[in-house]
Amino acid sequence: MPPEKKRRNLLHKQVDEILLQDAEFAALHEPFRTKIARAIEVMEKADEQKVPLQLVLRDSWFLCEEVAEGLARLEKDWGRLLKKNRNLAVNSFTLRDAQGQKVVLEGPHIKVEELVPLLPRSAYTQVTIGEREYWYVALNLRVPGLGQGRIVLSFETAALTGTSAVLVTNRTDWAAKKILETYWGRWPLETFYQDSKGHLGLDE
Repeated sequence: MPPEKKRRNLLHKQVDEILLQDAEFAALHEPFRTKIARAIEVMEKADEQKVPLQLVLRDSWFLCEEVAEGLARLEKDWGRLLKKNRNLAVNSFTLRDAQGQKVVLEGPHIKVEELVPLLPRSAYTQVTIGEREYWYVALNLRVPGLGQGRIVLSFETAALTGTSAVLVTNRTDWAAKKILETYWGRWPLETFYQDSKGHLGLDE
């Protein structure tokens, strides 16, 4: 997270709780709350109401430090899509080429989209999810702002071309197949959002 944003977040943590005790300020503040703030509130209220959940699945919009910290406070696990321009800490994992030789990565970070071409074909494993075949690579590493996690990069074809997805979870002990099966169970929600906004006009 950029230093300026960290300073703003720290300031909010220090003063918001005091300011929100004022009813007039709270009323003015409510319409300007972010999606992130509302998402954290929903999770906190679900925990207060003893909703039986342990794993929170969300899209990449909510993949941020604030939500990760909120889930850590609630002791909940999480899984999400990871944007391909997201940085990964290069000192948190070892990359090897097709001959098994270590690949030296420059800089403190590498983007997901920059890492993909460096992965040898031999690193991929085939797996069946439902009735579909996928080819994946799984790595435990550190994602800046999120901490240690496990990413699973998957393709729909053996040629490793076309549609691909990158998933990330804080459950570094989970097998890649379990991570894929768990997130794929959320996919009907994604298609519902697309259909409802595109064909039913619910985005209006």
